[in-house]
Parts: sequence; C-alpha cells; structure tokens
Amino acid sequence: MPSYFIPPQEYGDFPKIEVNAILQGVTAVMESWAHLPSRYIGVPVEGPAPLPLEFSVRFSGHATGFLNVRTTPDVAKVLMLKVGGKKALRSAEIEVFKEFVDVFSGRLMAYLWGNNWGLLKMELPRFTTPRNWPDKEPTACCAFIVENWPVEVRLWIEQEPE
Repeated sequence: MPSYFIPPQEYGDFPKIEVNAILQGVTAVMESWAHLPSRYIGVPVEGPAPLPLEFSVRFSGHATGFLNVRTTPDVAKVLMLKVGGKKALRSAEIEVFKEFVDVFSGRLMAYLWGNNWGLLKMELPRFTTPRNWPDKEPTACCAFIVENWPVEVRLWIEQEPE
C-alpha cells in the first residue's frame, strides 16, 4: 500500500485554488454520480505508487494541461456496483472508471475556470502510465480514500490564461 502524508493547512507548495478545485470536484462527483463518500488523505509521496488503473485527460484552449487520475481495480469494482448496479465484466468496470474521470475532469474545469471552462478543448480520457506524465512537477495533486482504496489525482497546468 502506498504511503501518503497530510500536508500543512495551505497544502504545502501547491496553489490553494487548484487543490481546492480537485477536493471539491472529487467530493461532488463521488457523492452525486457514484453515491460514495471520499476522504482526503493528503498528497501522494514521491514516486508512482502501484496503482495500475490510470486515465489521463489533456486539455487546451483557455489553458493547457494534463489531468491524471489513478487507482486500484477495486475502486473500479465499487464504482461499477454503485453506478451499474450489478457485477459486470472487468472491461465494463474499467469503462465506468473512465467515465468517472470524464465526469470529474469536466467538473474540475468548471471549478477552475468558471463559465470560461467551455472554451477548453478536452480529449476523452485515455489509459496511461506514469511514463506518460509531463516531465515536471504537477501544479497540484491530492490523494483520497474511496471505500478502503486510494485514488490519486495530479494536475499539470502548462499555460495559464492571460
């Protein structure tokens, strides 16, 4: 199990606006879409944790960036039971997690850029690995527990609006 740490009140070196947007976005989507509670557990530690289910979304326009959400297959199973209502094939569970990332990315963009988020072009979530991440530190990141499993969210904003 990867380890996490609780950052100071101001979320360490990460900008409060971006961290709060991630916190609010995950909470809102988990509660309204999946009917699941999530609990903030801090910032992921250095190095990628063994979380094999990972999807990323690139966005451009008003701002340019990269959003990454990763977890265990167990979270996908829980989402499938809550959203799909029955046990399904592993591929369907992965599709439900991909849908979660898609819904979350739209909510996150709305929190970050308000009415201007519609000016962003977002790609559909695609399966990635840590090798696909940008070569710099993320703008913001957070870790959550859903049921008993971790979910990590990393956000890179490469170009801020002027």
